[in-house]
Amino acid sequence: MTARTSPPRSASERGFALVLTVLLTLVVGFGIAVSLRRQGAQTLAVERQLRAYQEHHGQMGLQDAIRVWLGEQRSQSLPDALGERGHALDLVLTDGSIVSVYLADGQARALGVLTGVTGRSLDDATRVLEALQTLAGARGLDAYTRGAGPVAISIATAPRAVVRAAFRAALGEDGDRSADELLRLRDAGEVIDRATLNGITSANTRNAEGRSMLNRLLAYDPTLWTVLVEIRQRAGGRLTARYGGLVQISSNRGRQASAMGSGGNTFLTWRNLGVGPDAEIWDGDLETE
Repeated sequence: MTARTSPPRSASERGFALVLTVLLTLVVGFGIAVSLRRQGAQTLAVERQLRAYQEHHGQMGLQDAIRVWLGEQRSQSLPDALGERGHALDLVLTDGSIVSVYLADGQARALGVLTGVTGRSLDDATRVLEALQTLAGARGLDAYTRGAGPVAISIATAPRAVVRAAFRAALGEDGDRSADELLRLRDAGEVIDRATLNGITSANTRNAEGRSMLNRLLAYDPTLWTVLVEIRQRAGGRLTARYGGLVQISSNRGRQASAMGSGGNTFLTWRNLGVGPDAEIWDGDLETE
């Protein structure tokens, strides 16, 4: 019995087998690369989600700390508790970073977003914006309005155009004389309270309804504050992050009840202000005139 032997392969057959082997190797290699790339992408996605989670909860922790501090300001008005540039407190994080918190009157500007405002408050706010439209000049409404908070405007810090808009909304053009008188007293360092306002308006107008509206429009003890949070690597070190927002605080009586950090002080807005040349300017550092 003789053994059968396969005929020798031609050169073309051997070449085809080599090409096929190379192609299979490339396909397998490509599949491994795709698999590794997917694993790498999934790892990066998980890391991004983890960083976002940590950053989110870190910011929530900062807000809680600010609420607790606000709740502890029982026996004095908030402006008296603030230092230079509105400095409120410093926190030292576990990694040695320093968190500095600043506060400023957040009711200096008129309410420009009227979503959810109803009834008499909506009418008041609309009339202020209409008056402000003609007084804002080249700077435009955005320079004199805010996006959240109460309709009332802080008489102590409001820009002159906003003060005049409030008087004009309530008293028409007859309110200009009263507005100028109030601004003169404020510029002289006088504390403007309800009695001062009533004295000015009663001398210049008999419009009782307008005077009542003006008392609704002007706040003497603001409850809306703008917050700045700056984070540095260490005391005097490089600035690594900035956040800002608006917080609606309770009255002094409410702050006593919420001293342990209850929900009496509510953040209405919160955003990343950034660092470097593209960073946003904090509302508390904006010019008020």
